[in-house]
Amino acid sequence: MDYKVQSVSKGKDALASVTVKVSFNGEPAIIGHGLNIDTMLASARAYIGALNSYLSMQGKMRSRA
Repeated sequence: MDYKVQSVSKGKDALASVTVKVSFNGEPAIIGHGLNIDTMLASARAYIGALNSYLSMQGKMRSRA
């Protein structure tokens, strides 16, 4: 898993931009992005985005079989 946090703006209301690169079950890595004032929420959104992409791809692969 690769994890990257960047500040989008400055000040106490700065947005955190989080990018995660996750590999599920040894498959190729999937990237997720999250944006929020709270770094933890941005991180959660990024991970959930990657997980949703993975599950969506799994569903498409199953429907083709």
